[in-house]
Amino acid sequence: MLDIQKLIDNAIYLSLSEFNQKFDELWENKEESFKKFECLQIYDEPGECPIYDLINKDYNLFSKKLKQNKILDKPFYVSALSKGISMKRLHLIEFPISDYIKYEYYSYYLSNCLGEFIKYNDIKNYNNIPLKDFVIFDNKYLLIHDYGKEGRIKGAWYLTGETTNLQELVTWYDTSFKKAKHFQSIMRPDKNILDLIL
Repeated sequence: MLDIQKLIDNAIYLSLSEFNQKFDELWENKEESFKKFECLQIYDEPGECPIYDLINKDYNLFSKKLKQNKILDKPFYVSALSKGISMKRLHLIEFPISDYIKYEYYSYYLSNCLGEFIKYNDIKNYNNIPLKDFVIFDNKYLLIHDYGKEGRIKGAWYLTGETTNLQELVTWYDTSFKKAKHFQSIMRPDKNILDLIL
């Protein structure tokens, strides 16, 4: 069974500023792949998160903010794709889905257009495994996210393939991703919203 705690016990803890710096460094130097795993149902987003516009049914403002956010992200996607880097995201979802997941669902459409391959699975299929969000760069570098209340990031645990064997985690991710479903089937989209954002 996958043991995230064992990885944490062998990791270096990074403060939030150190985590941001390390993430940027690994993103800039990645050569082959970027794999993201998420299991929370809500995250504390910085700035004015479009989720509130979605909840208030202000779809025009929601789509405007969502597209603005993705415009800022686009250069990072373009740079990765130009290097032939694979970008994958797997999110374990609890049903019925939260308002945050509804917001992320529409965000995934834009991320998918930019080259990120996104899939999901029902979190109840993983209830027997203690899990945390993480990202893996090039199957060699691992950041396990440390979240507080309401999905607020506090820092991360950092490991490298030089100090710890990451193959079990990589294999688990690849197997789970293969079994997962395309994000579009998480819910039935509102066609009016899709017309606005795409």
